Amino acid sequence: MLPPFSHTTGHTVPYPAVHVSLNVIAPCPDMDCEMIFDPAERQPVWSVTRRGEPVPSKPPPLSVMVRLIASLGGSIDRPNRLDPPGVETVWKGVQRMRDLAWGWETFRPKALSVKKDVVVQ
Repeated sequence: MLPPFSHTTGHTVPYPAVHVSLNVIAPCPDMDCEMIFDPAERQPVWSVTRRGEPVPSKPPPLSVMVRLIASLGGSIDRPNRLDPPGVETVWKGVQRMRDLAWGWETFRPKALSVKKDVVVQ
């Protein structure tokens, strides 16, 4: 995971949102999304945005992943729209993706089976 990128205004913008939206998706839309996002990030995003569809074992292309993340940030993906999502919707989506990834790592069945021996007081 890449570190946050700080603006001169003091706001912290997730680096992947800016970098992916502006620089990567245009020249490399078919690139494997796991070149930028961890499996623990792509799997919960897929599960939440594509309810009812199993998480594919092969990572989706970057263009698909960015649109899924942008949908978490409020972007409406219309079928006839060809331009990539905006930075703000990707930024908001990345924030939600990080929350989903935390939950996925903490509460998925594999994680629970590992942590079931922990005693909470």
